[in-house]
Amino acid sequence: KERTEKLCKLAFEKGAIAYQWIPSRFRTMEMSRAAIQQMPTMIRLCPQAHLLEREFRSVFEPELDINNIKGFTQLKKSVRNELLQLRRKREEEYLRASILENPRMLARASQEMKTDQMFKKLLEVSGCNLKFVPKNKRTLELCKIAILNGGVMDHVPKRLRTLDFCK
Repeated sequence: KERTEKLCKLAFEKGAIAYQWIPSRFRTMEMSRAAIQQMPTMIRLCPQAHLLEREFRSVFEPELDINNIKGFTQLKKSVRNELLQLRRKREEEYLRASILENPRMLARASQEMKTDQMFKKLLEVSGCNLKFVPKNKRTLELCKIAILNGGVMDHVPKRLRTLDFCK
């Protein structure tokens, strides 16, 4: 059948996953916002016009939008730093969630974010994600987690392929 705006809206109301099959001409600002909040990787499917809207972008900033505070530069330095830290923290949380859904996003993460704990979570989702873990960070423990979760030996460094690894 022909996809109509009404049919697309009904499909979206059943679940935000439907967003990916809705033609861009039927995607509303509200649909885009809801889809991204439920599945951050949906941002790649948003119409560019939505991404350029200040109102839309503020969804990803702290409740207090520092871009709209008059005299932000005149605020006390401690208050200004606190607001910037809140913003960075929220951006990091968003990026962490995105990485678990799309491991290629790991390339955008800072070195501080690339921890063993992050890699463990990533490998628990799928052992095949070992290929996204930097080679110098692939430890015996991480490689074992990867193999136990469906990873392949091709991505395990040769130096770790020992009898201890097979135990």
